[in-house]
Amino acid sequence: MKPVFQTKQHNPPKVYGNCYAACYASILEIPIEDVPPFEELPGFNEGDQGTWVKVLNAWLKAKGFVPSQHNVPETIKHRHAPSGYAIGTFKSPRHPGVLHSAVFLNGTRVHDPAGENVPEAGEIVDWLKLLPIIDADCGVALVEREKE
Repeated sequence: MKPVFQTKQHNPPKVYGNCYAACYASILEIPIEDVPPFEELPGFNEGDQGTWVKVLNAWLKAKGFVPSQHNVPETIKHRHAPSGYAIGTFKSPRHPGVLHSAVFLNGTRVHDPAGENVPEAGEIVDWLKLLPIIDADCGVALVEREKE
């Protein structure tokens, strides 16, 4: 994991922060410019699982990964953090009613793309872990192979 900071600060309706993209850039150790601008895609800031999710899935597949997302029931919170690096999305401590994402390792926040002196993470609402696509010829496939 190589920390990458967000390049857009949350200031709706003109600009939506790109913390989510910065988390992917950090975990994949790539420049943020190589990550799709999810925050600009339809539905992203409305909690809609439409266009932006399709873009995310196609982009990750091209990089050899699939997302494994786990919504966190209100009653358990941090206890079910995935092992390894993951993106935790939580209620922003700075912007009421807004979600924020950071990089966690085994449930502990290790990088917040908003920068230094960031308040403690709010309640986690979901975890997203990147899983490598394993070739079906090796015995396991996490995504369907393209129809030939």
